[in-house]
Amino acid sequence: MAIRNILLATAGGPGGIHAADWVSNNLASEHTIVHVIVLEALGDEYEGAGISPTFPSMSETGDRWAQQDVNEVIRHTLKHLNGFAEIKTGSIIGGRPVDDLLVAVKQIQPDILVWGRRGLHRLESLFLGNISSKTASGSSVPVLVIPYPK
Repeated sequence: MAIRNILLATAGGPGGIHAADWVSNNLASEHTIVHVIVLEALGDEYEGAGISPTFPSMSETGDRWAQQDVNEVIRHTLKHLNGFAEIKTGSIIGGRPVDDLLVAVKQIQPDILVWGRRGLHRLESLFLGNISSKTASGSSVPVLVIPYPK
């Protein structure tokens, strides 16, 4: 099966940029569409973990500032994507990343969902939840998790 429709999910961090580079280097084709979805606020997965999302959440900055941050992540990600027939962008602001990504998969119906992993240690994953594995187990399409180089 040829991959013609890719959903690339990113929160704008180094793992997402590395995944964009990987997708561009390995899956780019003049027949392929890539959908870039930016997750703005990572919801309950990060509550109480002592870390903050890659950029401020909507509740801290208001709608306008959150959208500016999302647009900046999109601009930065697009710099790393080359050779595709078309690139479509969108964002998920607020909510829970796993549930929201699975809804996006149903709406977009990609051939594959690509996600960049930050490479957390096992203990960190226990506190943060494991978005990658939860998304993969609930997805109706294959999920490719690109590990961040160590």
